[in-house]
Amino acid sequence: MADNSSAKNIIVGFSQLDNAIGGSKSESAMGGAQEKFKQNGASEQDAVTLRFQIASAMKKLEKEEISPRVLSTPQDQFASILQAYVAEQAASSGKVQPLPVGYEAKFDTDDWLGWAGSFFTWSRRWFEGRHALPAPMAIGTLPESVSFAVLGDWGTGLYGAPVCAKSIAANKLNYQVVLHLGDVYYAGLGSEERSRFLEFWPAISNARNYSLNSNHEMYTGGYGYFDILLQDSRFKATQTSSYFALQNSNFMFLFLDTAYVEHSFTDKEVPWLLNAIASSANRKIVLFSHHQLFSRLDAQGPALRTVLNNVLTRKQIFAWYWGHEHRCVVYDQDAATGLFGRCVGHSGMPYDRGSVSTLPSAAGQMTCWKQLNSTTDAPASIVLDGPNEFIGGSDDPNRYGPNGYLSLLVDGTHLKEIIHDAQGDVIYQKDLC
Repeated sequence: MADNSSAKNIIVGFSQLDNAIGGSKSESAMGGAQEKFKQNGASEQDAVTLRFQIASAMKKLEKEEISPRVLSTPQDQFASILQAYVAEQAASSGKVQPLPVGYEAKFDTDDWLGWAGSFFTWSRRWFEGRHALPAPMAIGTLPESVSFAVLGDWGTGLYGAPVCAKSIAANKLNYQVVLHLGDVYYAGLGSEERSRFLEFWPAISNARNYSLNSNHEMYTGGYGYFDILLQDSRFKATQTSSYFALQNSNFMFLFLDTAYVEHSFTDKEVPWLLNAIASSANRKIVLFSHHQLFSRLDAQGPALRTVLNNVLTRKQIFAWYWGHEHRCVVYDQDAATGLFGRCVGHSGMPYDRGSVSTLPSAAGQMTCWKQLNSTTDAPASIVLDGPNEFIGGSDDPNRYGPNGYLSLLVDGTHLKEIIHDAQGDVIYQKDLC
């Protein structure tokens, strides 16, 4: 991606694509694109398949979009790759214009037909391969007193994301660990890792920096995550694999890769994880992952619970922090497993408040918290709600939920969690032990 301001943080959603290939022009534009695919080596069958994949992606993009001026992306590999490709093409050709927040891809049918042919060859490599998985690291050590700053789904470079980073960089809580729970948008390309993630990562001297793998980064095989993000000097010094462990005398922190295999674990990760848990002695075990164990507001896969069933039923896990959903949800202690579950995926994406805004206020909490009842799948919880003040221009900030981040403060046998708004103000805190 070109190194200029218009090349960064480009909005490519349904509306931008539909302007070029939708409406009355869709048949001719897509027919022309199909011919371009074949000219670049696609078989007739591959060209037809690709055409239908684009049509399917357009439906998913349309469903996800709230405003054409605000970043959105579905949890879908093809649609996210299409967005990433068009953003790169728009940047390299200068087909962008400023928005109140970010830049908008601005192109027409001629542009699309000029790019479509190369999309076949460009995208094929992402669908056909994945980066090799590095060997796990030896278990690292932590001081008896240590502070974590935790960001989830933060890799937008927009809205509250840089504000969260600035708040963390102020380092008022003496952070020694800064962690990202994954997702750099749209599809974890190397250019996106640089412009949406590394450029804004909070700078704290002597802090250890870590980032987990995610589904959006695996949409392009994890190459941007492994070769760009983890090779950056700020991460390379402390992290060489996508799953690892840190411990002190009282806690074992396990950082998981639940994305290399979507919402699950790799075959090599499972014995590593179970062995780490078995060796934890009397330490309280705290897990971090991109994907969720359970959810009241989103779908969750069964694999995480299935693999860890014995560990969970024996109540060996003390707490688990995850992202993936673009929300902040604090669950009651789960009766079945005894763990404290937290979703903190609200650090950068502009997400639809939806029906959460009509929920009752949570008793005993600040007015920004709403109450969710328990279900058979998840315990009762409180969910963060309110407007997103970083949505600019004519877009309604009341449509979008707020951004923020998490602090974990360890002091001997004690663990305290603090949830901050993007500016760093405390909106929730709890001593877990």
